[in-house]
Amino acid sequence: MRPYLFAFFVLLFSLPFGLKAIGSGGNTGRTDTLSTAKADNVAANRVQRSRIRISLADVNPDFNKVTRWDTNDIDMYHVDMTQFRDTLTYVFDRPADGHRYCIPKKGRITSGFGHRSLFGRKFHKGLDIDLETGDAVKAAMKGKVRIARYSGGYGNFVVISHEGGLETLYGHMSELAVAEGQDVFAGQIIGLGGSTGQSTGSHLHFEVRIFGEQIDPAKILDPATLMPRKHVVKIDASWFNHLARSANTEMVYHEVLAGETLDGISAMYEMAKETLVELNDLDPNVELAAGTRLRLE
Repeated sequence: MRPYLFAFFVLLFSLPFGLKAIGSGGNTGRTDTLSTAKADNVAANRVQRSRIRISLADVNPDFNKVTRWDTNDIDMYHVDMTQFRDTLTYVFDRPADGHRYCIPKKGRITSGFGHRSLFGRKFHKGLDIDLETGDAVKAAMKGKVRIARYSGGYGNFVVISHEGGLETLYGHMSELAVAEGQDVFAGQIIGLGGSTGQSTGSHLHFEVRIFGEQIDPAKILDPATLMPRKHVVKIDASWFNHLARSANTEMVYHEVLAGETLDGISAMYEMAKETLVELNDLDPNVELAAGTRLRLE
């Protein structure tokens, strides 16, 4: 064998392997192996987001139930919905079938979904609804509270999980009136309006998420009434075009090991702790749980 060919194969088989990605097709729960060329002391903990086409079976085996649960990570699925190949059907407001929608807070929309430069962020992924501090904020639909805490970006916020990977988020509240794991009904008061976190004035920041990724609420809700435009909504990958991610772009994460801290992780990647906190909407004093995935860029 020629020397340069031998050197090529030595280099090829010396690359580190072992990172896992979500499988595709009908193999629910299957994992595939990806490689990375990151330095040895960092590579073992970097988790890359899969860019393969993803089906419903890969994300959540039972579409009609909340089957995943994580109170630390706002996006607990970590999938690229631009690669989703199924069409999802959600019932937003059909009382006869037990599906009732309630306006979280009646008010004027002060900022819509889309490009906006504020607090260093270039894209606003929700609706801002005007309110006064102390106004009641209500659950839009029945569900279970997955997260109810403070973060540097959202302030006091609540994430409610509904069926089939659908979630709603309510941010910048002055007080929280629910606890994690609590069942709530449509119209139940979950907190009081405010201006906590990164906010320029009292308002409700409202998001609709599908398997962790935000969609434009105005595609579902009439901006004038804040009520659903249709009782039943069908959602496919085209609803996530705003993510503008190419198939070759990797979203990089760090998987937390037992005992690791925000200070240590930020030093490992030579980034400011404040940046790590903002990217992941964390409480800077939070004690990280092993297995949590932190976005790095």
